[in-house]
Amino acid sequence: MDQTFTGPVGQVAGRDIINNGPVPYSALSTDRLNSERQHFRALLWAARRRLLLNVPNAVFALVMLALAVYALQMIGLVLDGQFGRTATELPPWLFFGGIMLGVGAPLYFVVKTRQREGAIIFNCKAHLQAIDIALNERGER
Repeated sequence: MDQTFTGPVGQVAGRDIINNGPVPYSALSTDRLNSERQHFRALLWAARRRLLLNVPNAVFALVMLALAVYALQMIGLVLDGQFGRTATELPPWLFFGGIMLGVGAPLYFVVKTRQREGAIIFNCKAHLQAIDIALNERGER
Protein backbone atom coordinates (compact mmCIF):
# COMPACT_ATOMS: atom_id res chain seq x y z
CA MET A 1 0.00 0.00 0.00
CA ASP A 2 1.64 3.21 -1.21
CA GLN A 3 0.46 6.60 0.05
CA THR A 4 1.59 10.00 -1.13
CA PHE A 5 1.15 13.07 1.05
CA THR A 6 1.43 16.60 -0.28
CA GLY A 7 1.31 18.46 3.01
CA PRO A 8 2.23 18.12 6.66
CA VAL A 9 0.95 14.91 8.23
CA GLY A 10 0.02 14.54 11.88
CA GLN A 11 -1.59 11.26 12.72
CA VAL A 12 -1.92 8.76 9.88
CA ALA A 13 -4.20 5.75 9.69
CA GLY A 14 -2.58 2.42 8.92
CA ARG A 15 -5.28 1.49 6.41
CA ASP A 16 -7.68 3.17 4.00
CA ILE A 17 -10.15 5.56 5.60
CA ILE A 18 -13.68 5.04 4.33
CA ASN A 19 -16.17 7.60 5.56
CA ASN A 20 -19.66 6.35 4.81
CA GLY A 21 -21.50 8.71 7.12
CA PRO A 22 -25.16 9.53 6.77
CA VAL A 23 -26.14 11.54 3.71
CA PRO A 24 -28.11 14.67 4.63
CA TYR A 25 -31.70 14.64 3.42
CA SER A 26 -31.15 17.89 1.52
CA ALA A 27 -28.68 16.06 -0.76
CA LEU A 28 -31.18 13.33 -1.77
CA SER A 29 -33.46 13.47 -4.78
CA THR A 30 -37.16 14.19 -4.35
CA ASP A 31 -38.10 10.65 -5.37
CA ARG A 32 -35.68 9.21 -2.82
CA LEU A 33 -37.07 11.54 -0.15
CA ASN A 34 -40.61 10.41 -0.90
CA SER A 35 -39.58 6.74 -0.70
CA GLU A 36 -37.77 7.42 2.59
CA ARG A 37 -40.89 9.15 3.89
CA GLN A 38 -43.02 6.11 2.99
CA HIS A 39 -40.48 3.83 4.67
CA PHE A 40 -40.46 5.79 7.93
CA ARG A 41 -44.26 6.13 7.93
CA ALA A 42 -44.54 2.35 7.61
CA LEU A 43 -42.09 1.90 10.49
CA LEU A 44 -44.00 4.46 12.56
CA TRP A 45 -47.37 2.75 12.07
CA ALA A 46 -45.89 -0.69 12.76
CA ALA A 47 -44.41 0.56 16.04
CA ARG A 48 -47.73 2.17 17.02
CA ARG A 49 -49.57 -1.10 16.28
CA ARG A 50 -47.07 -3.05 18.40
CA LEU A 51 -47.49 -0.47 21.15
CA LEU A 52 -51.27 -0.80 21.29
CA LEU A 53 -51.95 -4.37 20.20
CA ASN A 54 -49.93 -6.70 22.41
CA VAL A 55 -50.56 -9.42 24.97
CA PRO A 56 -49.79 -7.38 28.14
CA ASN A 57 -52.29 -4.69 27.06
CA ALA A 58 -54.94 -7.36 26.43
CA VAL A 59 -54.34 -9.02 29.82
CA PHE A 60 -54.43 -5.64 31.55
CA ALA A 61 -57.71 -4.75 29.83
CA LEU A 62 -59.28 -8.09 30.82
CA VAL A 63 -58.20 -7.68 34.46
CA MET A 64 -59.60 -4.15 34.55
CA LEU A 65 -62.87 -5.40 33.03
CA ALA A 66 -63.09 -8.15 35.66
CA LEU A 67 -62.48 -5.56 38.40
CA ALA A 68 -65.23 -3.34 36.99
CA VAL A 69 -67.69 -6.27 36.95
CA TYR A 70 -66.73 -7.15 40.52
CA ALA A 71 -67.20 -3.55 41.63
CA LEU A 72 -70.66 -3.46 40.04
CA GLN A 73 -71.57 -6.68 41.84
CA MET A 74 -70.43 -5.20 45.14
CA ILE A 75 -72.44 -2.03 44.52
CA GLY A 76 -75.47 -4.21 43.74
CA LEU A 77 -75.04 -6.10 47.03
CA VAL A 78 -74.79 -2.85 48.98
CA LEU A 79 -77.91 -1.46 47.28
CA ASP A 80 -79.79 -4.68 48.10
CA GLY A 81 -79.02 -4.14 51.78
CA GLN A 82 -76.50 -6.95 52.03
CA PHE A 83 -73.69 -4.78 53.30
CA GLY A 84 -70.70 -6.83 54.46
CA ARG A 85 -71.18 -9.75 52.06
CA THR A 86 -68.78 -10.36 49.22
CA ALA A 87 -69.61 -11.16 45.61
CA THR A 88 -67.17 -14.10 45.63
CA GLU A 89 -66.20 -16.73 48.15
CA LEU A 90 -62.49 -15.92 47.87
CA PRO A 91 -60.61 -14.91 51.00
CA PRO A 92 -59.73 -11.20 50.89
CA TRP A 93 -55.96 -11.80 50.89
CA LEU A 94 -56.24 -14.08 47.85
CA PHE A 95 -58.53 -11.68 46.04
CA PHE A 96 -56.27 -8.65 46.59
CA GLY A 97 -53.15 -10.70 45.83
CA GLY A 98 -54.75 -11.70 42.54
CA ILE A 99 -55.55 -8.08 41.80
CA MET A 100 -51.97 -7.00 42.49
CA LEU A 101 -50.55 -9.80 40.35
CA GLY A 102 -53.16 -9.33 37.62
CA VAL A 103 -52.51 -5.60 37.38
CA GLY A 104 -48.82 -5.42 38.29
CA ALA A 105 -47.41 -8.11 36.00
CA PRO A 106 -49.04 -6.84 32.78
CA LEU A 107 -48.16 -3.25 33.68
CA TYR A 108 -44.50 -4.18 34.00
CA PHE A 109 -44.49 -5.55 30.46
CA VAL A 110 -46.61 -2.65 29.17
CA VAL A 111 -44.00 -0.20 30.46
CA LYS A 112 -41.16 -2.20 28.87
CA THR A 113 -43.03 -2.26 25.55
CA ARG A 114 -43.71 1.48 25.74
CA GLN A 115 -40.05 2.22 26.34
CA ARG A 116 -38.91 0.11 23.39
CA GLU A 117 -41.58 1.21 20.92
CA GLY A 118 -41.46 4.81 22.15
CA ALA A 119 -37.82 5.10 21.10
CA ILE A 120 -38.68 3.78 17.63
CA ILE A 121 -41.62 6.18 17.32
CA PHE A 122 -39.47 9.13 18.42
CA ASN A 123 -36.75 8.22 15.90
CA CYS A 124 -39.25 7.82 13.03
CA LYS A 125 -40.89 11.16 13.84
CA ALA A 126 -37.50 12.89 13.83
CA HIS A 127 -36.64 11.43 10.42
CA LEU A 128 -40.07 12.35 9.03
CA GLN A 129 -39.65 15.91 10.29
CA ALA A 130 -36.20 16.19 8.66
CA ILE A 131 -37.59 14.84 5.37
CA ASP A 132 -40.48 17.31 5.50
CA ILE A 133 -38.05 20.16 6.11
CA ALA A 134 -35.95 19.11 3.11
CA LEU A 135 -39.05 18.90 0.91
CA ASN A 136 -40.35 22.25 2.16
CA GLU A 137 -37.05 23.91 1.27
CA ARG A 138 -37.57 22.72 -2.28
CA GLY A 139 -41.22 23.78 -2.28
CA GLU A 140 -42.34 20.23 -3.07
CA ARG A 141 -44.32 19.26 -0.02
